[in-house]
Amino acid sequence: MQDAVIIRLLQEEDAEDLREIIFSRNTLNEVKDRIAAYLQAYTAAKAVPLVAEVDGHVIGIMCVTFDEHPLAAHICTLGDVVVHPGFQRRGIARRLFEECKLLAAEKGKSLMKVSTRGGTTAEIVYRKLGFIEYGRLPNGIIEPWGNHCAYDEVLFYLPLTECK
Repeated sequence: MQDAVIIRLLQEEDAEDLREIIFSRNTLNEVKDRIAAYLQAYTAAKAVPLVAEVDGHVIGIMCVTFDEHPLAAHICTLGDVVVHPGFQRRGIARRLFEECKLLAAEKGKSLMKVSTRGGTTAEIVYRKLGFIEYGRLPNGIIEPWGNHCAYDEVLFYLPLTECK
């Protein structure tokens, strides 16, 4: 299975797959706008949006963005970390993550951060990837759909290199 997974840069042509299996609560135009913003950030060297592909279809996404503020220029942030449920528990998130770590290191980043909904599988996954919790914001995430579920926002960090 792992050999069939391709990790590559996000492309405009990925919009339909992303809409269908990952961002299903968004319209196709919203997904296209999201892709355009990511590709603009990539062109400006501010982010690298990656996807996992199996049999010609996108089944996962992860983006690493690079902080530009002088006091935080050593930090990068993971975002849009999603693997289709039918492909979870196969190491795909780890492969996307390892590629993001490599890209961050190449950019000279020494600290990675991410946040997620408390009490979800993602919280467990980040711990397995080596992230360390540094805080919780009670009810920090409220989903705008359905019954507007509130979750604690769990904040994680991962040292990529020793501070110099």
